Amino acid sequence: MIPAASNTLFTVGFTLFVVAFLVLAVLIVRFALKRGAIARQAWLAEREALADKPEGPEP
Repeated sequence: MIPAASNTLFTVGFTLFVVAFLVLAVLIVRFALKRGAIARQAWLAEREALADKPEGPEP
């Protein structure tokens, strides 16, 4: 392979690799933040439900 074609092939391939990596990284971060928000909402709802319960023995 001639050096110019090799350099061009590497540049194109590496650019595609970097773009794919960045897209996957953004998707992973979005997924993690979304799951964190869902878990936080569930935790807050559980605490609210426990706070609404009257204290003491049940009749």
